[in-house]
Amino acid sequence: MKNYFLASLLLVSLNAQAINFQITRKGLPLEQRSFNDQLLMAAAQGNLMVVQRALANGANINNKDASNNTFDTALHKAIDKNHNHVVRYLLSCKQLNINQQNRFGFTPLQAAVVGNNLSIAKLLLALGADASIKDTFNRDVFDVAKEIDTSGLVEEIDRTAILEVLNVYKEANENPSQETLDKAINLGLDFVVSKLLNIAPNDYKKYQEYAQATKKNYEQAKESKDELTMRACQIIGTMLREPMGLIGPDLYFSKTGLVAEDKLPRDVVDIIKVYLERHLPCTVPALPE
Repeated sequence: MKNYFLASLLLVSLNAQAINFQITRKGLPLEQRSFNDQLLMAAAQGNLMVVQRALANGANINNKDASNNTFDTALHKAIDKNHNHVVRYLLSCKQLNINQQNRFGFTPLQAAVVGNNLSIAKLLLALGADASIKDTFNRDVFDVAKEIDTSGLVEEIDRTAILEVLNVYKEANENPSQETLDKAINLGLDFVVSKLLNIAPNDYKKYQEYAQATKKNYEQAKESKDELTMRACQIIGTMLREPMGLIGPDLYFSKTGLVAEDKLPRDVVDIIKVYLERHLPCTVPALPE
């Protein structure tokens, strides 16, 4: 009995040493850290529940990670790890600085381009990310995309897609035209369409073409479960209200919620609302509640 008791004490002592070693080596467990630290770690891990809890308890959504050399924000970390569900949630928070730079001057948009995350890059542009910001190497997002294009680090089709989106975005800002609008419709770039729809010809057949292209994009996105592209088609569908009958009832939505058989996730709906508040009131007639 005595030997058993001593062995038990030894085992407890060894376990305590192991726990202390683990804490010393890897840092405090997540739940014992500050809410700012919890936010950063959870974003990197893709743990949306902890991200929400940390923000609800006062974590600074724009806080930078000072424990490493990058000084990334939670948004940088989620983008870097392709945790799109966390990215969408963070982008629905109004306190977020969408252009926050890390130590190397990288914005979340540049991080998305480097990570070849096309859907998030498009979403960031739609929500007002500044493509002209330069990093510490004096590169804007277009320079970064071109470097990726020659690096051979990603597949050709994805490189082409990112560059095509950025080029259409640039055309819309520097030299807008009917051709640019056509490209934006076919690519499902709602943030470009909202800028250029006022230059569309007063031609119902042209609107029919836009509606059919949007319907096609939506159906393809639905089949591939690409929720962000579905969201973009929802917004374009709202802007093309005259020919909406061709698009179908699943593309109607309002400021208070979606009216559709294919309900989108809550965070996607929240992003749509943020977009509507920022862009559509001055572009599109009042939407039905």
